[in-house]
Amino acid sequence: MSEHRPPFHPQNGSGIGHFRDTLKPSAPRTFLFLFALALVALISVVALLSIRRFIEAAEQRSRAYSLIVTVGMIEASLLRAEAEERGFVSTQSRACLENHERALRQVDESLRSLRHLVADDPRYATRAVAIEAIVHEKKALMEQVVSLRETEGFEAAARGVATGRSLELSSRFHEIIREMEWIGHQDRELFHERVSRFGRRAWALVVIGTPLSIILLGGAFLWLNQETRQRELALRSLQESEERFRSTFEQAAVGVAHVDPEGRFLRVNGKYCEIAGYSSEELRTKRFQDITHPEDLDTDLEFVRQLLAGERTTYSMEKRYIRKDGNPVWVNLTVSLVREPSGGPRYFIAMVEDITPRKKAAEALRAKSEDLGRSNAELEQFAYVASHDLQEPLRTVTSFVQLLGQRYQGALGAEADEFIHFIVEGVDRMKRLINDLLSYSRVRTRGQPHQAVDCEAVLGAALISLTTAIEESGAVVTSDPLPTVWGDDSQIQALLENLIGNALKFRSKETPRVHVSATRKGDLWDFSVRDNGIGIESQYFNRIFLIFQRLHTREEYPGTGIGLAICHKIVENHGGRIWLESKPGEGSVFHFLLPAPRSSATGAVQEPGLTTSPQEGLGQRS
Repeated sequence: MSEHRPPFHPQNGSGIGHFRDTLKPSAPRTFLFLFALALVALISVVALLSIRRFIEAAEQRSRAYSLIVTVGMIEASLLRAEAEERGFVSTQSRACLENHERALRQVDESLRSLRHLVADDPRYATRAVAIEAIVHEKKALMEQVVSLRETEGFEAAARGVATGRSLELSSRFHEIIREMEWIGHQDRELFHERVSRFGRRAWALVVIGTPLSIILLGGAFLWLNQETRQRELALRSLQESEERFRSTFEQAAVGVAHVDPEGRFLRVNGKYCEIAGYSSEELRTKRFQDITHPEDLDTDLEFVRQLLAGERTTYSMEKRYIRKDGNPVWVNLTVSLVREPSGGPRYFIAMVEDITPRKKAAEALRAKSEDLGRSNAELEQFAYVASHDLQEPLRTVTSFVQLLGQRYQGALGAEADEFIHFIVEGVDRMKRLINDLLSYSRVRTRGQPHQAVDCEAVLGAALISLTTAIEESGAVVTSDPLPTVWGDDSQIQALLENLIGNALKFRSKETPRVHVSATRKGDLWDFSVRDNGIGIESQYFNRIFLIFQRLHTREEYPGTGIGLAICHKIVENHGGRIWLESKPGEGSVFHFLLPAPRSSATGAVQEPGLTTSPQEGLGQRS
């Protein structure tokens, strides 16, 4: 099998290889090589000069043709103007006058073109000046006739038309045209002569330059072949990159658009069309200003101005588009600017995400929160007013029942005495309920400004208030060292009183033991109140923090069912949360979070910045 060699391989003895073999370091071959180079250079110079002269001759011929055409247009427009002038003289039609004026404007435009064409050729320039003078005089004659028709009537205008001056001017105009045509004829003959001469030179160049061109083209072929392969590889890589970009652009989960500096859409993907409610073709006929909600446009344009001025590299904003169906759509918009290598703006890249569902949900949540806030405020106000207004009649009932019992005890019989006892007991329970309702409503409406609170001192005050209950139950209340927190000292005292009192109330048969402690968790303190009481089943953990919710009868454990609801409200007011750990028969642990005060560099106590959401897990077990 014979060895395959690529074309123009040095070992082939032809092409570039043969050319290299002949270039050995000898004087004759060096001379031939230099001669070939000189010949190629000479041929190139001669060819360049010939081509340039050919182009000049062709341009001269083209200009002569354009001159004749332009002069012909001037003549045609003048004839049309004269015809419309005569029509106006005959009928005084405004349409004829307008057509007359339009034809004169076309004459002026053609004169401007004529001046431009003859600027470099004095042969035509002098004749163009004569043509322009004739045109101005004919225009003056026509304006005079029109004026006579408007002011003196048909007869005067007809006499103006009948003068022979216009015909004289037309005759002179035609003479000038013939002169220009004769000059053009001479130019054409000169053009044909030059073309013939240039053709002979070109033939000589072909005969002489072909062998040299073959040799040179061989080398050029190798270079071009290599260059072509490199370009094909680069093109393939570019096509793959463009395909990846196109796929990413079209399949992006967000809307993407390219927008020119004036705001016109250049390119949009399907998601953008879906969000805006327009097709790709419709958007390319619009600007982003056309579909932006008027209330958001000024802000958007200010950001665009800052991008163009180089004051920022990107911006994001929430705005509204007006869809094709007229409905607004909320989007989160992020825009960056692509610049030219020179630094000028090329186009914007805009990415939009439809946030309408999120906005609607937020608006619905806000409306519900406002409704809930109003309802809670009204409920708290009602509870406060109702409980306050009930105090007076309740005191009256209590006074009269006590007076009745004192005066008629034993006189009305044992059954009547029992009824009086029931009334007094019910009135006492009602008083406790009213007082608890007042306490519950005051938690939110009468809170003090938050400050640093020493929980050791607050616990001491709470235990003093619970002295009677502690002594009667024989309870043992202990505590670890307690921290300073940020809050309302009176509410925190009420919180501890309720939780410790709750532990004393729901005690088991053993000696009640209550322990209060606190652990630091970031910017919060985790308090716990632990007891050895009867415990609670897990299914009731959330229920016990609701107002008026009781798990036992009043005969078993007295109370109004408001105490733990007050605790929940107090912790909520402090931006914390409260929850419970318990098992029946094993006691309970109530946890609640309170914010720790933040110390400055000088040691001063400052208001904390909470890291836990105030609503997170309120009333839930951790």
